[in-house]
Amino acid sequence: MAEDTTVNTGVYMKQEGDELVIGSAGTLTTYTRPRSEYGNGTATTGKGTAVEYGDGVVHQTVLTLTLTGTYDIDLADGDHGLGSAIYTFPQGRILILGSVLDAAMATTGIGAHANDTYSVAIGSVTAADDATLADTEQDLVAVITADGQTTATAHGSLAASAQFDGTTTALVAYFNVACADANNTGVQTYAATGTWTVTWINLGDY
Repeated sequence: MAEDTTVNTGVYMKQEGDELVIGSAGTLTTYTRPRSEYGNGTATTGKGTAVEYGDGVVHQTVLTLTLTGTYDIDLADGDHGLGSAIYTFPQGRILILGSVLDAAMATTGIGAHANDTYSVAIGSVTAADDATLADTEQDLVAVITADGQTTATAHGSLAASAQFDGTTTALVAYFNVACADANNTGVQTYAATGTWTVTWINLGDY
């Protein structure tokens, strides 16, 4: 739903999808956010759809996640961490200006124990088979702790801008999960829907 904002100068602003509507003193102007037609990254097939704003240098990517069904994240019995590639940036050095995750999680195979929690993050490497997400496993969205009871929210962001060297191998973003609870046995399934919004600059390749 669009959010209306009125400030004491009489300026009226409303965001409607790709459009920003600004009104003042009886006038109304609509600005359309430019969608990028080149220099875009690529959403992983089946795992999300991306809308790209900006140009070939400065971008904002809004990735709608579809990590469900065939594309959910399944931890085998005894495993504790796994990741799923969701987006590949164009080759080059990438400066991440900001990164925000707003996701809903649905889990099965998680026991009904009070200490059943798990971690979610987005990183530049896939999660190792261990109980924690650290370093490059959570360098695009920092670790979020979620409740293991069927459904939960995962809201988080990157604390500061960061630069990544994708000149040899393009930067790939992985949606990572990890679960430490020793009481959990059998297959654990993690499904995620929602959006990942990342603002970035392609600094160039060599």
